[in-house]
Amino acid sequence: MVPGFGVKLYWFEEKKMELIFYDIKTSIYQKSSEISTTPLRRVAGYEIEYQVSDGGTSYIEEEAYPIKAGQMLLAKPGMKRCTNGAYSCVAMRFKCRN
Repeated sequence: MVPGFGVKLYWFEEKKMELIFYDIKTSIYQKSSEISTTPLRRVAGYEIEYQVSDGGTSYIEEEAYPIKAGQMLLAKPGMKRCTNGAYSCVAMRFKCRN
């Protein structure tokens, strides 16, 4: 089950179903500090974020991306990232069969 969605995601292949997405987590983040930076980390699975508010900057592989409401961010496994400043987003993190 996808937490918060009540569905499972499957790939149909030769009349058998295989689970292709796993370890799915959904969350809402709200960081209120304008000056603090999240720790630099390496992304473990895929990350999709829908930005709810303007503010802050996301850094992916040392490239800066200003956070704007309505934008989506996608990071894949192994990328380095952190965020600076205040922002709000809805996030989904998952792993999948490659």
